[in-house]
Amino acid sequence: MAFAEDLSVFFSEDEFAVECHHATSIFTPFNVIFDENGLVIESMGVQTSGPTALARTGHLDDVSEGDLVDIVHAAGQVRYLVRAITPLDDGALSLLT
Repeated sequence: MAFAEDLSVFFSEDEFAVECHHATSIFTPFNVIFDENGLVIESMGVQTSGPTALARTGHLDDVSEGDLVDIVHAAGQVRYLVRAITPLDDGALSLLT
């Protein structure tokens, strides 16, 4: 039996998430969990020291490495260059660095 996760609660702006816009197009904004200082993913041996954003992979169809995204967080709206998109575990989530 397949397990269908409802990840929407984690990506609610009322809880953990902030809004992200594809900077150079009119694609629908999506929510991400943003960390300005980076994070460690022990299972993959990945450690980042720059800004990262965790997103639902299904929302990243129109985002590619090298694209610009605008993330709205406590410091205001800031534009970031996507250097890498890394799918995590079962692929439901991806990490933007």
